[in-house]
Amino acid sequence: MDAKQLIEQSIQNLQTSATRLRQAAGRTDNVQIKNMLTRTASQAEASVKQMQQIINQL
Repeated sequence: MDAKQLIEQSIQNLQTSATRLRQAAGRTDNVQIKNMLTRTASQAEASVKQMQQIINQL
């Protein structure tokens, strides 16, 4: 696998993780945990955007 393929695979994994974190947040009543999960999902999505920019430069 070249660098671009590895990054694309990482993007897919992070997108899946972000989705699952948001699903988990929706299934908990603990507001603090819900906020942490949502924040972590947002961070993963921000990382996806950064990696997409990297791919565009390769």
